[in-house]
Formats: sequence, structure tokens, C-alpha cells
Amino acid sequence: METKQIVLIAVVAVAVVACIAAAVVIMGNGSGSDDPVDPDFPDLNDNVILIYFSATEVTDGVAKKIQDYLGCDIYRIEPVIPYTPEDLQRDNPESRVSKEHADPNFRPAIAGVKIDLSKYSTVILGFPIWYHAEPQIIDSFLDIYDLSGLNIAPFCTSWGAGVANAVAKISKAEPNANMEKGAAFSSGYSDAEIYEWLNSVGFVPKK
Repeated sequence: METKQIVLIAVVAVAVVACIAAAVVIMGNGSGSDDPVDPDFPDLNDNVILIYFSATEVTDGVAKKIQDYLGCDIYRIEPVIPYTPEDLQRDNPESRVSKEHADPNFRPAIAGVKIDLSKYSTVILGFPIWYHAEPQIIDSFLDIYDLSGLNIAPFCTSWGAGVANAVAKISKAEPNANMEKGAAFSSGYSDAEIYEWLNSVGFVPKK
């Protein structure tokens, strides 16, 4: 009888030790709910710059909310020839944007001095959606700047189209960048929507 009791105690002890060891491993690895850190790319919150194009100030409003929330640097892409309300009439085949869209290789010129992105690890890239994709001036930006090795967090403003098509095109233009989850905001966006996206991606608000 004593021998059986000793064996039983030993089996229970081994089981307890195994459970404790498993718990330690789980705690060490985390709960698994967070996205894994990609060792090939820098920390998302290390040296962030927000770069955006806005034609009707809706994207500008979102960009400034993000900049205020994160305290990051900010740069607005300005076309050499500004877009007028008449230029933006996408339902008019004779408007400027319609003619630009008809030529997929057209690249609007960007005004100002070229910026230095060498000190940044993450680019938050914002733009309105035109013809279910990013405006071609964003393509101009991507032709000028190499974002290889950087994190890119894209967001757009749109009447209804999402950001997926633009993300696919940006990913193709910057295949060596780390593309984060994008977001689309309507003209009736709320601050909470913006902050929810930033937090879900992994950005940390300024203190």
C-alpha cells in the first residue's frame, strides 16, 4: 500500500512540475494576442514622420489629429500646380484629375525642397482616394523616395472606397518596406476612430 501511495505522489508531483513549466513558457512568450515583432524592420514608434497629401482639407484634418496624438514630425505633399475645385471634378472627363487618371504613367510634380527621410523608421502615409486608389501625386512621391526597410502605415479619406487597392499599389511600389494595416476614414470621421486605428496598429500616443 505504501509503495502505491509513493508512486501516486510521484506521478502527481511530476504533473504539477510540468504544468508550472508550461505556464512559465506561456508567460515568457506572451499571450499570443499581440502581433509578432518583425526583426527585419525597426520599431514602429521609433522616429515617426507623417507624410500626407490633401486636396480638400479632409485628409489634412485627419493628419493633424494623428500628429497631435503621436507628437510626430509631419510633412505635407504640395503639388507645383495646386488643385482647384474645378480640377477635382472626377465626373467631368475634361477635368484635370480625369485627364491625369487617363494616363497611368502621369506623375504630378511635387513642390518644395526634397526632404531627408534617413532619420526615420516609420512613415504614416495619408491621402484621399481618387478612382479607388491613391492620387498620382502619391505615386510621384514613391518614385522620388525609397522607403525600403521602413514601416509604412497608410490611411486614406474616402466617400466609401476602402484603402485596400491603394495599399496593394503602394506595396508593389515599395516591396522592401513593411506595410502595416491601413485605415479608411469618411468625411464624418471621429477622433475615436483615428485613435482606435493607431492603437490597433501599435502606435503609442505621446505622454
